[in-house]
Amino acid sequence: MNEALDPDRVPDGFIDQVIAARYRIEAQIGIGAMGTVYRARHIKLGRAFAIKVLRPSLLDDPTIRRRFTREAELAGALHHANIVSMVDLGETPEGLHYLVMEHAPGETLYDVMVRSAPMPSERVIAIVRQLCDGLEHAHDRGLIHRDFKPENVIVERGNDRDQLKIVDFGIAILRDEAVSSSPERLTTAGIVLGTPHYMAPEQALGQPIDHRVDLFALGVMCFEMLTGRPPFDGDGVDVALANVGTETPTMHDRAPGRGVDPLLEGFTRRLMTKSRDDRPATAAAARGLLDLIERDRTAAAVTLGDAMPLAALSSAATAPLSAPLTIRTPAPPPGPAPLRAPAVTPPEAQHTLRTPVAPPPAAAKPNRAPVRPAAAAWNPPAGYAALQAAVTAPIAPLAALGPRIDHRPVFAAVPVAPSGFDHRAVPTHLQAEITEQIAYTPPSRIRLAILALVVAVAAATMVMVALAVALRLRH
Repeated sequence: MNEALDPDRVPDGFIDQVIAARYRIEAQIGIGAMGTVYRARHIKLGRAFAIKVLRPSLLDDPTIRRRFTREAELAGALHHANIVSMVDLGETPEGLHYLVMEHAPGETLYDVMVRSAPMPSERVIAIVRQLCDGLEHAHDRGLIHRDFKPENVIVERGNDRDQLKIVDFGIAILRDEAVSSSPERLTTAGIVLGTPHYMAPEQALGQPIDHRVDLFALGVMCFEMLTGRPPFDGDGVDVALANVGTETPTMHDRAPGRGVDPLLEGFTRRLMTKSRDDRPATAAAARGLLDLIERDRTAAAVTLGDAMPLAALSSAATAPLSAPLTIRTPAPPPGPAPLRAPAVTPPEAQHTLRTPVAPPPAAAKPNRAPVRPAAAAWNPPAGYAALQAAVTAPIAPLAALGPRIDHRPVFAAVPVAPSGFDHRAVPTHLQAEITEQIAYTPPSRIRLAILALVVAVAAATMVMVALAVALRLRH
């Protein structure tokens, strides 16, 4: 787009100019929706800076200009290894507003993703951890990015590790103000209400926002790094609507040939939940989930169980990242003592008063406890082994997921006693074990509904079989 077609574009001719008597413009770095970015060098210090000259129309309104100045001053107070610092702001003699920022050499995270995604789990964790640290620092000081996306993250590669820096804190408020004051500008000169692929539902609906919109955008970025594809395809409007009302697809659906760690998928889906109340409360809490995945995968599976797709629950135990998730199966109980039939008092003797008989004189060593015969080997009743296998086998893969999945009906965990099995023959200590395993069965109402459904299906099947037999006999 040339300047004649886009009068709001920052005019050329800044190269070799000196701004504020101390920054000499050396080269143009890029052009975006907010303005043009130049590389400049401090005349006395020789240090490189990035200067962003904002589009003139963004600051036409004096109210917007005052709010932007306050936000920029807050952004100037940010000093963190994962944030590009803002060091100065001002206005040129021509009336153009500019920002002076720390110069971060490198490429954008978007360029890295285009070249390298899908990325290994270890690299994704290292990247997301740094982004969480930068967001936490800004959020704690009252700043929300509002337009968090891969293009606003600079990646510096050195010593076989990525150093990430978030840019444009304090600037996105201009876009929000411009849209709220003039909705028809949603499609003017590339200015869009956020970037649709990374917009949280509440942001797309124009509702009040808080720092958790940045966490939603982080989840979308994590999805793209792990699969190499965005969660939804389409233009800006289609994607924004999908973020609001369509369930996030599984990573297997978007990238069938890519084996993604189910715990990282659960982490991503937790960030991308439609309700902000279901997302991590803070960026620090999100980082804590990442640390838990690396430190204790079993505990992470318990914490993320409700955010993981059902298909991923069964593989969470066997998909190692740095340490495998182990499932502990209860050891078989020791051989129980032989069962003794309870003594039964004849009915005619139950109401007979008896005179207690004095015990005979004790023999030598009256304080010695009576010697009991050694317990004979316990022989399980018929069908007991089958019942124990029916109870234990379906539960074992889910045992490590703990109480967080108790609300999920595990229909395979409902045992059916084999024919001829006498439940009274099960020892007391094993009854407790069986009761504990059956604790994963659905609530009683669900169980009754399942039973009714099974009976209805069985009845329908019998009717169909009877009709088929009748038709065959007729022919």
